[in-house]
Amino acid sequence: VFEAGLPQDDAILRKASVRNVQTGAETVSDRDSKAKVFKAGYAERQALKQGKTIDSSDRVDLYQQKRAPMSGIRAEMAKAGAQAQTKRITDSVAIYLPPNVTDSTTATYTGAATGVIGAAAEGANDIAKNNYKNGFDEKIDWIRCIPFIGLHLGCFAIFFVGWSVPAIITALFLYAVRMFAITGFYHRYFSHRSFKTSRFIQFFFALLGASAVQRGPLWWSSYHRYHHKYSDTKRDIHSPLQSGFWRSHMFWFMGKSNFATKKNLIGDLNRFPELRMLDRFDIVIPVLLAVGLIIFGDILYSYKPEWGADGMQLFVWGFVISTVFLFHATCSTNSLAHKFGTKRYVTGDDSRNNLFISLITLGEGWHNNHHHYPSSVNQGFYWWEIDITFWILKFLSWLGIIWDLKKVPENILNSSLISQRT
Repeated sequence: VFEAGLPQDDAILRKASVRNVQTGAETVSDRDSKAKVFKAGYAERQALKQGKTIDSSDRVDLYQQKRAPMSGIRAEMAKAGAQAQTKRITDSVAIYLPPNVTDSTTATYTGAATGVIGAAAEGANDIAKNNYKNGFDEKIDWIRCIPFIGLHLGCFAIFFVGWSVPAIITALFLYAVRMFAITGFYHRYFSHRSFKTSRFIQFFFALLGASAVQRGPLWWSSYHRYHHKYSDTKRDIHSPLQSGFWRSHMFWFMGKSNFATKKNLIGDLNRFPELRMLDRFDIVIPVLLAVGLIIFGDILYSYKPEWGADGMQLFVWGFVISTVFLFHATCSTNSLAHKFGTKRYVTGDDSRNNLFISLITLGEGWHNNHHHYPSSVNQGFYWWEIDITFWILKFLSWLGIIWDLKKVPENILNSSLISQRT
């Protein structure tokens, strides 16, 4: 299977779907055949009602009328199943082949795949094609994106509310706190389980992360795990190499299929009802933060009017502007960190190390390091690689709030280096 060019780690290949082939083939003549069986049985019952004696030859004839259609069903099932198998494997193999291959190469791969995996790849191929279509061909759901667009337009409100020192401090503080919740917990904890903590702390930082308006921890983690599984391949839904800069940066999550959480990838997290609730009502925490800033700003103005900060000003700076900058900084790891920077390791994708992105994301810019060993709690592998998120997590471990921090093993640290390949 692997030599045929199909994905080695695709879980759907481990679920043989011969049953799907049979079911699909059975419907070809299912109705007509069952009608014949029914008529044969009806003739027998009518003869008995009329007091007629059915001799052995008649009974054999009626029995054959019942059994023959079922044999026809089996024959058509086998025929249609074989045809569907060949067609679907032929269509789907192209998904995994390198670009610009020849027809003869495709035929070779198709023949190898058909001979090795047989009907077991049937369902896998349909799912693979469907994932590819949903990930790249689906149009943006603009209606559901109205709040996202409104948030960006709200940045222009600074021309109406002005600015003040308290407003800017609030914006910077909420940017840093929520960025840490995203990088330290949404990413390194929920997505990669690079350390352990209590259930209370897990939920507390999930709440903080939800206030960043990047949806719930389950949704966020499921798509990040999916990205690592197919990084920079055709099935990666936010790869600048495959789909361009803007789709990899932000348009990818606007498609209809990408609104749903990929629950099959987060079985370890989905068992917590509080996280499922937070994922289901992900808009509640951002709304509470926005309302809280307005109320706090109005109270601040009533006590310290000379500071020049009021409710709407804190809302615009502390929520709108801070959230928009936070969003684009986070998404820069999907787009910019796969296009600009240096590469230390051979990772099979185009991930890069980028100091600037590390500074604005508290350490997430060492992206090539991260793709080399995703489970590491530190993405800056060396002391000169600034990783503020790791420094904070290390401090929390000293306080006993988190523990069992995973670091990159020495043998992995020095493996797959590009310098070793040149």
